[in-house]
Amino acid sequence: MAGVNMDDANEKLRLFGNYLTKYSIFMTDELREKFRAAHQQFAHATSFYHCGKRARDWETQASGIETISNESLTRIIRDIERAVQKRLHYQEA
Repeated sequence: MAGVNMDDANEKLRLFGNYLTKYSIFMTDELREKFRAAHQQFAHATSFYHCGKRARDWETQASGIETISNESLTRIIRDIERAVQKRLHYQEA
């Protein structure tokens, strides 16, 4: 949990959402789905954190941090990397 800066995470979430809005037209359905899943999980986590912080509910706040830090988000990112490599025909290069 240490090392997660939630202000930075919010800014990155905003930039990521803008990226998806701008470039999703160029993505395959598979890539679009994977990127949106990552965005949704990230948005959910930051929302939990901020709701917990406002309500002074440490468990909810910690849940948001844990979601960003956990393995499932890392797995989604790996899936995105593989899908991008597949789209770019990385194996053929």
